[in-house]
Amino acid sequence: MAQRFVERHIPMLAKRSDLPERDRVVARQRAERDIERALSGLRDIGTADVFFFDGQFGGYRANMMITVTAAYLGPKVAELRSDDLAAGLGGDRIELPAGPAVRTRDSISSTLAGASGDTTTPDGLLAYTSALRGDEDAAGTLDQTRVEYLIGVPDESGTFVVVSFRGVGTDFVDQRVAHFDILMSGFAWTTA
Repeated sequence: MAQRFVERHIPMLAKRSDLPERDRVVARQRAERDIERALSGLRDIGTADVFFFDGQFGGYRANMMITVTAAYLGPKVAELRSDDLAAGLGGDRIELPAGPAVRTRDSISSTLAGASGDTTTPDGLLAYTSALRGDEDAAGTLDQTRVEYLIGVPDESGTFVVVSFRGVGTDFVDQRVAHFDILMSGFAWTTA
């Protein structure tokens, strides 16, 4: 999986002409190992799915990463009204087909030091892969937008699904967020 990820999402690693062939191979192997470790770390913290879209439109990069995680937040959080939970998280209460949800949006500006950092979090993995592609600006910072939906799991008091969007850069960020919101507007539970 890590090898497929590298092949699909980090094509610049193989094409960089400023690196000798041996260094490109070593960098590619290191990226595969690091991403494999990162994906294992995400799995260990409960991430069920990771989706990437990494394309360009009119010369602008429009990447998106969506993660789906289950989180047990305990009985005290389960007792909160969704309006109070939304206010406490600095978000909005919205209604989805799955029931009430809390939606938050924030921006993160990360300083990248040669693509190092904690890659066991979705933000860290996105920053890592973006740094390998050279997405950071001249100052070595990377702007990310994060939108998260927190949705209670039926019959599992205190357990929530957290569906998170992350996008790098500021180009068309509102459109990418709108795309994610459209996807989430159909989020519903099915029964066996």
